[in-house]
Amino acid sequence: MLLAAALPAAMPTTPAAASDSEVVLDAEIATLRREIAAFRNGIERDRIDADRRREIASLVDATLEDAASRTSFANRPWNEIGSEDGAFTLRLNVYEQFDWVLNRNTIDDTQWGFANFNTRITFSGSVIDPSWQYAIRLTMGADGTGDDEFAFIQKTFDGGWSVQAGLLTPMFSLEQALATTEVLGTSLSYVAGQFDPENANGAAVAWQGDDLRGWATLCNGWSSGQTVWVGNQRTGVLARGEWKPFGGWDDLYLFNPYPETVSDGLLFGAGGSFTWGSNDATTPGVDGDTTHLTADVSWQRPGLGLMGCVYWQDAEAGGVLSGRRVAAVGQVAVMPTPEWSVYLRGEWGTVPDGSQPDLSGLTLGTSWFPNEDASIKWTIELLGMFGDTTGWRIDGDPAILQVDADQFAIRTQIQISL
Repeated sequence: MLLAAALPAAMPTTPAAASDSEVVLDAEIATLRREIAAFRNGIERDRIDADRRREIASLVDATLEDAASRTSFANRPWNEIGSEDGAFTLRLNVYEQFDWVLNRNTIDDTQWGFANFNTRITFSGSVIDPSWQYAIRLTMGADGTGDDEFAFIQKTFDGGWSVQAGLLTPMFSLEQALATTEVLGTSLSYVAGQFDPENANGAAVAWQGDDLRGWATLCNGWSSGQTVWVGNQRTGVLARGEWKPFGGWDDLYLFNPYPETVSDGLLFGAGGSFTWGSNDATTPGVDGDTTHLTADVSWQRPGLGLMGCVYWQDAEAGGVLSGRRVAAVGQVAVMPTPEWSVYLRGEWGTVPDGSQPDLSGLTLGTSWFPNEDASIKWTIELLGMFGDTTGWRIDGDPAILQVDADQFAIRTQIQISL
């Protein structure tokens, strides 16, 4: 009994339970510890982020400094690269015309739709030294098929002389010589398509002085394209000469008379072409002499431009497009502001030895230049063509169809040139 009574006294006693205030205090201390740890981590992350930002900024500055020092881009347009000594340069230009066209005539009734009439990429630059130039242009038409428009090498000499060789676009008329970006409205005149030498394999020589210049081309013939030489014994000579009593050469090749950039100018030009021989490499073959002549005058002042030209053809070859033909074009363009132009073009053509009636056309349009140049152009124009167009080639204005009836068209176009 004494042992049993003593056992409880020898057992260890259980500690008293913690008070509520102590529990609350421990929780607050734990929370503070977590907040302090999070604060320390945040400070460390901010320090790391600041270090990273400084490193990135330093890297960007170094990259920009290095790019500025590289001759591939220094003092060059954004779309050109080249070597330090100028022995090699490469420039890329992109051009596109996107159209919506409506045509109405008594034969086809009314037709309309969207089309990309002209898409192209041009590579150009220098090789060996700046006096050696090259140019290659790839194009795609409204039907989606592509082709190379030209591909040539050019060598420039002292005294204004230069020579070209390759797939050329021979110089003949003023309308066809213009850069596509600078034509009036959406396209060339309709009759200009009948007198387009297009491209040909051959060689050309050119000379330019202060007020006179000219070109002469020896090739496979008028509008021969890339015809193979085997079976083709057709040869052509094309030439053009120009005289400007006053003005700048570049300005006189602008049908859009930008009021703040162009200067007063007057240009007289004339061109001729003669092709002879036979070509059995095509089906059907081509044989017979072909002669084309043209003369033009262009006058401009800031905000106003006028142009007139005449064409003449006497062709044994060419099928329905052969025979003797005469045509004329006259146009006027007014630019009240650097961003806006209004223009009017009239044209006429006849086949003296044929039975079809004379052809006449009228175009009234307006263009908007948001950048005050041809990089972006939006055009809306109304066209009327009176007479039979079945015996005329379509190349100058795709809005006009080959029908034996009067026709009217509406054409709007967005042009982008980079």
